[in-house]
Amino acid sequence: MAIDKSELNAKRALADRLGSLISSKLKTFTSETGVGGDVAVIGEVDRVTTNLITEVNVAGYKRIKSKIISEGKTFRSYVLLRYPLGEANKIVIDQIKRSKLLDAKLRASQGFKELEKEVQRARKESRGT
Repeated sequence: MAIDKSELNAKRALADRLGSLISSKLKTFTSETGVGGDVAVIGEVDRVTTNLITEVNVAGYKRIKSKIISEGKTFRSYVLLRYPLGEANKIVIDQIKRSKLLDAKLRASQGFKELEKEVQRARKESRGT
């Protein structure tokens, strides 16, 4: 189980490097109060960062090294994955192709809907005249 957990963590880290989206927001508030030389500056900083990883294809990785260390009744394991850049490039190209294909299908679908509306409109006009 230790190896499985290590491998899953390694794949998560790989997916993070290949396709994560980062969003961040920084909000700063500064206020100065007081009279004369007795001035106090109050500052507040809020930062929220989100790292989103969704459905990143990490196919093609290989486990090239693993190590298990006994720590009493538990085990700590380490896994080293290799992910060839050529494979990553193929995956990115496949994703782009799929995206273009889906976009083309969507546009075709919308064009078909518009055609159907025009046909319906033409039928109504021919019945009304």
